[in-house]
Amino acid sequence: MNEKVNVTLQGISEDLSKATGAYDPVELGEMTPDGLMGVLQKAVKLQAPQGGPDADICAPSLVVDHAGQTYSFSVENGQLMDSGSGAKLGIFDAVALVTKQRGRSEVRAEKDNETAPMEWGSDNPDVKGLTPVRKKDLPPTDRQETESAAIDTGARAPQFSMTVWKSVNAKGLPVGMLVTGIFIGLLALTVIGTGNPGPGIVVAAVAGLCFWLRGVFARSGRTELRLGFDWKSNAVWAKRDSDKTVSWLGNANCITDFSIGEYRYQKTVRTGGPMGNVKATESLWQLNVHKNNGSCVPLLSNLASKAEASEAAAKAKALMASQD
Repeated sequence: MNEKVNVTLQGISEDLSKATGAYDPVELGEMTPDGLMGVLQKAVKLQAPQGGPDADICAPSLVVDHAGQTYSFSVENGQLMDSGSGAKLGIFDAVALVTKQRGRSEVRAEKDNETAPMEWGSDNPDVKGLTPVRKKDLPPTDRQETESAAIDTGARAPQFSMTVWKSVNAKGLPVGMLVTGIFIGLLALTVIGTGNPGPGIVVAAVAGLCFWLRGVFARSGRTELRLGFDWKSNAVWAKRDSDKTVSWLGNANCITDFSIGEYRYQKTVRTGGPMGNVKATESLWQLNVHKNNGSCVPLLSNLASKAEASEAAAKAKALMASQD
C-alpha cells in the first residue's frame, strides 16, 4: 500500500505509550496504511485513566483522514469502535474501511473457509449471516472482482441527487465572511461618525467585499451528492461531484435500513492573532448502511450537517423501497 492517511490522536500520548484522557489533539501526520495498522495495534492496548464522577476524560481516540473522508475510532475495553456507528471493528477491518480495500482479516478468514462457496447461506465470510431482502435472484457481490471494475454511476442507474456542502470548512466560510463583514461595517460607521468620511468609505468597501465573498463562498462551497444502486454489481454507491472516487458497499440486496451518526473531534485553529491557537470542536455526520446480519457500516463519513445527513438517509430509504 503506497497511499497515505493522516492520523490525529486524542486522549493518547504522542509516543502511544499511555492514555492521557486529554482532549488536546496530537497530530501524527501522514503515514502508510501499514503505519496506521501499527498505531491501532498500540492504541487498542490502552485504557482511559480513572477519574471522579464529574471528570471529563477523553477515551483513547483516533481521527483518520483519507481521500477527502474522515473516520473516527475510539478504544473501549481493548476493543476498537467506529465512533459514528458504534460498530466493533478489528484492526485489519478498520484499515480496510479507511482505504476501501479488503481487510487482511477477511483474506485470512477466506483461507479458513476457502471451501465455502460464494452463495447465500454459506459460511463464506463475505456472505455469512446475510439474506437477500430484495432482488433475491442476484448473487453475492464478488468484492475482489468488483474492486477492479467501475461501479456504474451513470444516468440509467437508479439514484437521487441533492446539494450538499463540500466540507465543514466550506460550510463555515460564508458564515465567517458574514460575521467579518458585519464587524467591519460597524467599524466603518464608527469611523464615518467621527468625521472621517474618506477612511470610513474605504473601510465600508472592505465590508462590502466581505459580503460579496460570502456569496462567492456560499456558491463555490456546494456540490452535488448522488447516491444510487448498481444492481449489476449488487452494490450501493455514493459520490459527490467534488470527490475523486466513488464510495460503495456490496451486497446491496441485503440492506435493511439507512441511518445517520455524529462524531465530534477537536482540532487546533491557528488564528495568527493575539489569541494564538484556539481549540474548536467540530461535528461530522455519517450516512450508515444496515444489513440483516447486524452490521452497520458508513457509506459516507463526512457530511457537514445533520440536516444534510437526515435528508440523504430519507432519500436513500425511499430509493431503496422503490427497488423492491
